[in-house]
Amino acid sequence: MLSALVGVALLVAGTLVPGINAAGREPRAGDQVGDFVFTDFAGAEHRFSEFAGKYVLLDFWATWCKPCLQETPGLKKALDRFQSRGLVILGMNSDKNQDSAEKFVRENEIPWLQSSPESTRQVLR
Repeated sequence: MLSALVGVALLVAGTLVPGINAAGREPRAGDQVGDFVFTDFAGAEHRFSEFAGKYVLLDFWATWCKPCLQETPGLKKALDRFQSRGLVILGMNSDKNQDSAEKFVRENEIPWLQSSPESTRQVLR
C-alpha cells in the first residue's frame, strides 16, 4: 500500500467520496490507499502503484465545485515547492462532461495527471 495525502476537495462534496473508509472513520492525510487503475484524459491507463515511493495528493474535483477550483493556485504552489521531494498530484475529476474539465485544465495550465470522470467514478465504487 502507498501513502497518500488526501486533498481538501475530498471533504467538499460527500457525494464524491464514501464518507467512511475501511477503518470505519473519515479518511485523512497519511491514510494508506490500495492500488487502483485509472484512465487519464487522453485515454492512457495508469496504476496508482506507478507512484510508489512518492507523496501522492489525490485531488478530487469538478468544475461545478467552486472551492475545488479555488484550490488550484495553492496546489500549483505546493507542487512547485515539493515536487523535487517526491510530491505528485493526481486530479480525480468527477464532472459529467470531460470536455469542461479538459478546458479548465488547459486554460489554467494545470500540469498534473487527470483521471477521466468515468474512471474516477469506477475508482470510487
